[in-house]
Amino acid sequence: MRSLMTSLVAALMVLLLSARAAPAEPSTASTVCDGNHSCPEGATCCCIYRQGEECFTWTCCPLQGTTCCDDSYSCCPQDYGFCDTNLGTCLMGQDSPLSVKALKRTMAKPHWAFSSGPKGTNMSESTEVFDTCDSTTRICSTL
Repeated sequence: MRSLMTSLVAALMVLLLSARAAPAEPSTASTVCDGNHSCPEGATCCCIYRQGEECFTWTCCPLQGTTCCDDSYSCCPQDYGFCDTNLGTCLMGQDSPLSVKALKRTMAKPHWAFSSGPKGTNMSESTEVFDTCDSTTRICSTL
């Protein structure tokens, strides 16, 4: 049993290292932000940390063609492109009385997060630990 676990951990480490060395191309179900990060298909990439011409941290707004607000948390739909970050709303125009609630952004993910891996396996991006779940018993184990 211990030998099987050692082999499995070694195989997972090789997979991890190969994913870091050469990022996989994003699948067609994502919006590409840069050479390493993507958002779900139909989303807009918003840069929240830029150094010169390079963006180091990306977030995703859930709609295409949105305006990324300066607060780094919200975005506005295309027809309501003026952000009022104090009120958390989006206006049709700078002085327009018409507004909608601002949309919330999520963090962009590495390209490999949008590719489909083995069924029942999920790679957690924050801890880089594999969770393997049995779909019939719904019991998960972390490697």
